[in-house]
Amino acid sequence: MNDHESKKFAAGPPLHTKSGPTEAVQAEELKGAVEQVIEYLKEERSHYEACREQGESGDGHIYLATLVLQSWLEGQHQQPRQDVATRERKIAPDGHALDDAHDLLPDALAETVPPLRATENDPDPVIQVKLFTPDSSWTWYVVEFDRKERLCYGSVDGLESEFGYLSLDELEEVRGPMGLSIERDLYFEPTPVSEIQQELGRAR
Repeated sequence: MNDHESKKFAAGPPLHTKSGPTEAVQAEELKGAVEQVIEYLKEERSHYEACREQGESGDGHIYLATLVLQSWLEGQHQQPRQDVATRERKIAPDGHALDDAHDLLPDALAETVPPLRATENDPDPVIQVKLFTPDSSWTWYVVEFDRKERLCYGSVDGLESEFGYLSLDELEEVRGPMGLSIERDLYFEPTPVSEIQQELGRAR
């Protein structure tokens, strides 16, 4: 990262704009989809058990996977996310909460991010902010930020991993395949680039 590339990479595929379905509609559609999957799994389980009762062969591996997936889906569908709900809220020094995931770079957080070109001589700069699409695999890591231009410098991990510039305004417009907007990882802690690259390497 000794030289800043002059390009500005794309924020990802903007499959939907802000004129798309509201979050309430999205949540209801997702709820309906989960219910349909649960019902399908129940039917598959009943079919397998009926075959076994009649002495017909059945795939035990599929049956086991069906049980596990059905149990998990029902748990996710019915149980509140206590692990997230009970986590301590992040509060900025000025008293403002930083736990709005859709506020990608609130002022209190932006003030802690180095300005553009501030880390160009740092062999292992620190990633300050992690952004992601909850309904796809795209992730953005912010190292520097210009508050006036609303321009970030960092890396994007999507179809491939690369460093470059990206517009915060464009990121706020991006929608994933299910119409969900980009969110900020509220529990991400500043991490050196080298550590993130190692994690990405292990995940591929």
